[in-house]
Amino acid sequence: MTKRRIQQKYREKIEQKKISNKHFLTVLCYLSFGLIIFLWKPIDTRSTVAIDKIDSSESQWMSVAAKIDRQLEMTSEQYTGISIDLNPKPVKYILKTSIQENYINKEADQLINITNGIITSNNLPSLLREDESYEIIIIGKDKQVLSNKIFH
Repeated sequence: MTKRRIQQKYREKIEQKKISNKHFLTVLCYLSFGLIIFLWKPIDTRSTVAIDKIDSSESQWMSVAAKIDRQLEMTSEQYTGISIDLNPKPVKYILKTSIQENYINKEADQLINITNGIITSNNLPSLLREDESYEIIIIGKDKQVLSNKIFH
């Protein structure tokens, strides 16, 4: 090969590198631009949740949930969380546990008694009309109802 031919090959390789670098930078710019546009959107426009107005008696039933949660976390190793179902009536406190259905023990009754004690100490049963009640439900590890009790 002649010296000229070697130089020509070298120039072609350098030119190819420049072109491939341009393509890489173009793709990188487009991806960056797309990411910026995606992140620029406010988070609230991606998903919205409708919240109904809560009357004062419902907020009182909900305010006790934090106290119940704290007390049960200190009392039971198998307690995992609490949720409240206000509608339809009756008010339901759903206590989630890691208790397996086969191993229902005294702890489920203890959780119900502690929860009811906190509810009554906050005078919540006085908010109920004569024909109304509230229920405490214990849910196990497999989301099965392990125990429940209705109070008037």
